[in-house]
Amino acid sequence: MAPELGRSASGYEEQLRRHELAAGRALMQVLPTGEPPTARQLAEARRALTRALRDLRGLRHELDLDLRRLQGGDRPTPGDRPPAQGGRPAQGGRPPARRAPAGRPQPGRSQGPAAAASAAAGRPRTARRQPEELYRYEAAGNAIDEVLDRWEARQAQLGAEIERRGARRPQGARAQTVKRRPRQTPRSD
Repeated sequence: MAPELGRSASGYEEQLRRHELAAGRALMQVLPTGEPPTARQLAEARRALTRALRDLRGLRHELDLDLRRLQGGDRPTPGDRPPAQGGRPAQGGRPPARRAPAGRPQPGRSQGPAAAASAAAGRPRTARRQPEELYRYEAAGNAIDEVLDRWEARQAQLGAEIERRGARRPQGARAQTVKRRPRQTPRSD
């Protein structure tokens, strides 16, 4: 039987685009458009980027789990997938109702052409199709990795700029500065 996957490869690519758009919107809300940003605005931008990176790393983790399932490495467990995809039990502690696998006779159901078609849908994928699907998942993973690399580099740039702007002169530097007294003119009485 084919492994049960959380998303299709194109689903991961679509989710990546959504993450990129959301991060762009978050940065646009924080950073001014016509003037240089303040250190505080840069810090807010870094926090927004940190949240976006966390979310994108979670997406990459989900894709890694699906890749392992596709390669036959491990079977899905209820905790592996997000709740929106039926990963955790429903309220009340009971798992969602499961349907019997396609192709097995079920009591009270007739076996006809529709049953034969559903049995064919439940068969393992052909050896030719699974590598193609694996390549699509790996391509989606590579796209996520590229975005992660870009965002991590941008986060490092923001951190360096914040540090540069927020750097204070050391206490010793004040002591080295000599304050000049204003020149006093002799008073005439």
